[in-house]
Amino acid sequence: MLFLIDPEARSAREISTATLAGLNYRERYDLQEWVLATPRLLGEDLFIITSEFSQFDRTSERLDILAVDARGKLVLVELKRSAVGTHAELQALRYAAYCSNLSLEDIADLHAEYLRRRGEDASASDALQRMREFVQEPTFEALDNKPRIILAAEEFPPEITATVMWLRSFELDLTCVRLRPHLVGEHLVLDSSVLIPLPEARAFMMGRERKEVESSRMRAAGPTTVEELAARLTPQVQPLFENVRQMLTSEETGSIERLFRSGIGYRRRTDGSWVTWLETTASELRVAIPPEAENIQLLGVKMFGAWPVVSVRNLDEAAEAIRLLGADYGVRHHTMGSPETVRDYYVSFGEGVHRDWDDAIRYGYVSAGQGLWYSQTLRKLAPETRIFVYLPQKGYVGVGIVREPAVPIREFTVDVEGERVPILQAPRKAPRMDENSDDPEKSEYVVRVEWIKTLPRDEAYRFEGMFANQNSACRLTHRPTLDALIQRFELEVT
Repeated sequence: MLFLIDPEARSAREISTATLAGLNYRERYDLQEWVLATPRLLGEDLFIITSEFSQFDRTSERLDILAVDARGKLVLVELKRSAVGTHAELQALRYAAYCSNLSLEDIADLHAEYLRRRGEDASASDALQRMREFVQEPTFEALDNKPRIILAAEEFPPEITATVMWLRSFELDLTCVRLRPHLVGEHLVLDSSVLIPLPEARAFMMGRERKEVESSRMRAAGPTTVEELAARLTPQVQPLFENVRQMLTSEETGSIERLFRSGIGYRRRTDGSWVTWLETTASELRVAIPPEAENIQLLGVKMFGAWPVVSVRNLDEAAEAIRLLGADYGVRHHTMGSPETVRDYYVSFGEGVHRDWDDAIRYGYVSAGQGLWYSQTLRKLAPETRIFVYLPQKGYVGVGIVREPAVPIREFTVDVEGERVPILQAPRKAPRMDENSDDPEKSEYVVRVEWIKTLPRDEAYRFEGMFANQNSACRLTHRPTLDALIQRFELEVT
């Protein structure tokens, strides 16, 4: 239930529940458009691939919305004003079967077509790049054959909820989201809540799934330790692997090594950012190189996210891979006649309910949060660092100088009409910056910035082949991107 509170009268008035049908709102032209504009209505961030998807074999059925979640899972969304008297769960299962064979290239084509229908000129490669920027899973290279299903309606009958709960016992990922409308004066208020699974149950189910994956890995015939993998390598590959691994696991590098089913991943211990990814075959070692490294000879078409992969077949090539991984690509310039290294950083500023680009321009900051994965890289932005800000799916919108390191949102103050006030008390467009502010791990973190130049979001600058990354902050050393940004923002080259 929702209540309208009158603080002065100290009273509460219950807001009556309406119905979408009674208010003459329709599934396709209203409810569907609301979700397309704001996927968070379904309880999570989603990357919309397309809507009204009808390319099923030998059937004229249409899927309301096709999307991808932050883990890189395909998500099918079925919308109903009311699920009473429908077979929404069975209909969604048919759609899941139809979509289970879609490839990454297929959905890139679908998203490009969707963007063109909405008036934006985009290629399949543009669509794939945007998708990779959204997905938070570093090893996102393909879709699996088990899409998720989200059913959204203002009401679910017992026969559907019972069926969904039973199907979930077979590890089918089904979610029921209730969208209940209310009228508050002349305004329509939509109350969104996840009915199945409850947050506590979802955490339990995800934990159980991870345990199943680990158990399956242990039962598989593959190696269970990196040392065991090394022992199985051919005499041709083993010295190459040991050479590269010795550098990656040194105290100076300080990386964390982890064995996965398809290779070995290395992350920096300090901030969790990726160092590289190794794979082995009978004749070569494959090494993922940061995209900013120059003069990379590509010996294959395989990619690790946005990172090209080089093939290492002898000790000389192993030494070159180590050089590319360990080199410092700082931009050299001269100030006052003495050389110094400019530390340019890329910052991804994901707009939403927790942060808004107009607020960032007005008060001079960048921010990230709602999880350590997002905020930890932001904390390495030191004062005097130059940053270039990127809006996901739009482009670069600003350049500035860091003036103060990252602090929790509750500690950040701004100037409002000549008075210094906490930003949480300042006028702003982002309505939920204070969410999780009492939790050090999930709190929003804010970095004070002195802007050199900013652009409105609708004038964001992008071009083919530009550098973009899913981390909130990382070194920007990709020379073509830097050169283009310096020219676009009219910066001095000294």
